[in-house]
Amino acid sequence: MRGDFTAGGRAHYGRDVGNGTLPELSTHSAVLEAARQIAPGEAARLAAEGAAAIPMALPSAAQVATLLAQVELEATASQKAQAFTDQRQNEVSTLYPEAQRLAVSLCNTIEFNLSECAIEEGLDTAGQRRIARDWGVVYIYDANETPDEGDPNAANTTLPNLPANQ
Repeated sequence: MRGDFTAGGRAHYGRDVGNGTLPELSTHSAVLEAARQIAPGEAARLAAEGAAAIPMALPSAAQVATLLAQVELEATASQKAQAFTDQRQNEVSTLYPEAQRLAVSLCNTIEFNLSECAIEEGLDTAGQRRIARDWGVVYIYDANETPDEGDPNAANTTLPNLPANQ
């Protein structure tokens, strides 16, 4: 209960005995730091105050310690997962130039073969692009260019109108 602990008792929790306000708890790290002080602080306070000491409640120091341990385990797992993700992203980034060259080569091959067929089948460029999109080719449209009718990616692949000096 508020006011049940002596001002000197706050020293066991790493608090300024002259400060009557709650600790700053606006950041994740501040909450964890305050929580780390509770279990050892409670044990020290109970030992110092003896039989007259009123244990923490709502939550108890044991409940705080349990939740803190769980949060710290999850934080450690999260940090390990982030490190693993960073490592994998670095590995993938080394493959990107080769993958980019392959993708460009595939797109060029598809467009070359379609241009050859277009002459025989009478396909216009919009028809060639429609067939190429079926093979995974994505077209990027300039701001002043009208996207092909039926291009499902047109809204996401139109470049903004940029000033001429950019």
